[in-house]
Amino acid sequence: MTVTANMSMSLDGFVNHPTDGVDTLFGWYSRGDVVTETVGDQDWEFKTDAQEAEGLEDAKSSLGAILYGRRSFDAAGGWNGLHPLGVPVVVLTHRVPEG
Repeated sequence: MTVTANMSMSLDGFVNHPTDGVDTLFGWYSRGDVVTETVGDQDWEFKTDAQEAEGLEDAKSSLGAILYGRRSFDAAGGWNGLHPLGVPVVVLTHRVPEG
């Protein structure tokens, strides 16, 4: 099994902004001119540079699952039930969601 980490945070949950905004963290998803097709919700689209697009294509075919923190998952609206890369998402949380 291979585990890949591509971002980190402090143990107190701080990632990039005091108001928990994710624009800085995920801004690279929309800063280029190469479109990578997503799975599921058509509201999500990756527009990156060519090298990042290649990495996203590799991820779509090689990832088994993605681990997200609860706040990031909630900020993304749970991707309406399907992550844009089409892989299962495991959400690390201290509280079980209702329903």
